[in-house]
Amino acid sequence: MAASFDDKKKIAADCWRKGSEAMARGNWDYAIDMFSKAVAFVPENLMYRQTLRGVEYRKYNNNKTGAKMAGVKLMGIRGKIKKAKMQKDWQTVERAAEDGLLVNPWDAQLNADLGEACRNLGYGEVAVFAYQCALKEDPDNKAYNRAYAEVLENRGEYQQALKVWAHLMKLDPHDSEARTKYNALQASAVLDRGGYEKAQSAKDTLAEHELAKRVGLDKSEQPIGPGVSVEADLQRAIRKEPDNPDPYVKLAQHYRSERKLKEAFDLLQKAIEVSGGDTGIVEQAEDVELELLRKNLEEAKQAAAESGSDEMVNR
Repeated sequence: MAASFDDKKKIAADCWRKGSEAMARGNWDYAIDMFSKAVAFVPENLMYRQTLRGVEYRKYNNNKTGAKMAGVKLMGIRGKIKKAKMQKDWQTVERAAEDGLLVNPWDAQLNADLGEACRNLGYGEVAVFAYQCALKEDPDNKAYNRAYAEVLENRGEYQQALKVWAHLMKLDPHDSEARTKYNALQASAVLDRGGYEKAQSAKDTLAEHELAKRVGLDKSEQPIGPGVSVEADLQRAIRKEPDNPDPYVKLAQHYRSERKLKEAFDLLQKAIEVSGGDTGIVEQAEDVELELLRKNLEEAKQAAAESGSDEMVNR
């Protein structure tokens, strides 16, 4: 009997717990195995993908090349991906790309393949992450940038998409499509204002205060004057300069000092997007992610014990 979605979520959470324990011990192979299972059970979960990729980096000591003779080992996987793409079998592409990233998690083409598969499977957040990983290794690749911009635009992340189209125009001043997209998107961004006006008018979209809550900028409460609250001051700074990563990082550091690690991690992820993948911010996010894993570990242990899912994970 196939497991229900709720069962899969419980099993994935238990795999994540086991992977976190293994990661704390430096047992990278077992951690990767458990995080890979979590991804397989709940493929749309961004945190599972990010955690898996982070452990893969650590396994190879951040050498940027992965396993020895990775190119040879990946030949069969690349062939499998090519065939699956021709058949538009996106689940096979997604699984094969992850298999390849186990060998070399920095491989730009595999990350782009994963992004394309997730885009077609409806895993929007994961697609964004995958294209970001691809562009870290090959920032001037026109195909990756174009696909990344389209994903961002489809998600309503117009300001970020504009930056990517601008980069494409810089790479090729004669790229008429990029220029047309950029001009059209500027108009959409003005009308949409980052999604807030759209949220007020569309019934199937979150209200403005709900969107604000998602990035820690809920303005529904009583206003606090400048200088009274560090948190409120930094929230105002973000609203004033949404494309400046500095206030996001400062607010994340403030949350981290108060042990609000989930809020800190979310803000650092936003800062990474705004900054275009600043390595210093990425490192801060990785540090907070590890703290968050440790903090949640005991809770995850207790939840897994109550769910009785160990047997299902080990099957």
